[in-house]
Amino acid sequence: MSRTQYLVIFGGLLCNMIDGYDLSVIGFALPHLPVGFASPVMKGWIVSMGLIGMAVGAIVLSPLADRYGRRLFIIGGVALNLVAICATALVSNAEGMLVGRFFTGVAVGVLSSLSIVLAQEYASAGKRNLATGFVTIGFSVGSVVGGIVGLSLVNAYGGAWQVFFVFGGVLTAIVLIYTVFFMPESLSFLVAQRTTKSRTQIAKISKSMGLTDVNPEAVLPPEREGTRDGKKGSLLDKQFRTRTLLLWIGYTVVNAAYYFVATWTPQLITNSSGSTATGTTAGTVLSLGSVVGAIAFGIIGMKVLSTKLAWISLVVAMAAQIVFALTMEGGLALALAGILGVAAFASLTSYVSSAPQLYPILLRGKGLGSMYGISRIGSIAAPILAGYAVAFMSAENMYLCASLLFGISGCVAFVLWRLTSSHFTAERAALAEPADTLV
Repeated sequence: MSRTQYLVIFGGLLCNMIDGYDLSVIGFALPHLPVGFASPVMKGWIVSMGLIGMAVGAIVLSPLADRYGRRLFIIGGVALNLVAICATALVSNAEGMLVGRFFTGVAVGVLSSLSIVLAQEYASAGKRNLATGFVTIGFSVGSVVGGIVGLSLVNAYGGAWQVFFVFGGVLTAIVLIYTVFFMPESLSFLVAQRTTKSRTQIAKISKSMGLTDVNPEAVLPPEREGTRDGKKGSLLDKQFRTRTLLLWIGYTVVNAAYYFVATWTPQLITNSSGSTATGTTAGTVLSLGSVVGAIAFGIIGMKVLSTKLAWISLVVAMAAQIVFALTMEGGLALALAGILGVAAFASLTSYVSSAPQLYPILLRGKGLGSMYGISRIGSIAAPILAGYAVAFMSAENMYLCASLLFGISGCVAFVLWRLTSSHFTAERAALAEPADTLV
């Protein structure tokens, strides 16, 4: 791969890094808000508003990138993020923070989906899954940065909660500069435009990548563009309906399972063991496993189809969670928490990697964006329902019930793999031909 391709993929990592920072930073900032700034109920709304905004950005705005371009909306998303996070640092009441978190979420919803699409469209076929794994690592990196750097700065500045958002603004400004200078428009999108301007851009980008024998006048067949009779197709058209519904259901269910485990493990283990340190350690091991899961997906995914890797990972996650529920404490439980983190995040990344390539070029932004947006139902509902369940269920039973969610998503992923494996196999074979292109 050329330098340009690697720069685009690294840019996707940076976009996901500010996503991870923005969504996690509110959790670190809330304890530092002054007394009377926000009631407990309002704090809950402030946290949830980011996820609501993310659903809006993913479902409403991301699909527009299929019409106006990936680059425009990525730069616009980073710019909106910069304005929203800086505005949040200046608010003087909870209502202002609520608005700031909503627009931050909108930006995150756009960036989380389109950064994956653009990275995949610039990666070579053999390294597409590796690129996806690399980009998704950015989310975990951003979360870690939010905790370590943010807490260090807030202590240095006497507990001022605004520091979290000011630092986020600086980080976002750096990413904005990078996206403007180092992230070109998608070649796939440009080929589908068939305009004089797009052909000029194709020639320019191809030259920067060192590609030879590129024909800017080439035209893709309608089925690869995503058009029929001159009109753009729909995610629920007959040829896409089944895979769309499977992606929506499978990804929503696995998100519910993952967010339950990620948000409640420290508390449930603390309740069960009576030790806050044990609960914190289990949660940390789970988070570290998530990072390893993204890396593992990228490496294994160079040889294994992402849909196949999804259901295998989910089987492992379900088994690990069942055994974890039966042990809860000790070295074996910590090892299983790590395995659970690896398998769960690998399955999430598998769905994310699969979705864009199951649609033609002019439906990829909408396809991944809708999957991201709808999955917020699971990620928002699961922690809330767990909060009610903890009053009458043991931690062991809660984990056993949640393991069923991994199993359900695994069954969905298995069906998706059986239905679409020929699609991925044919695509890899076609892209291996010397005369073919990146699109």
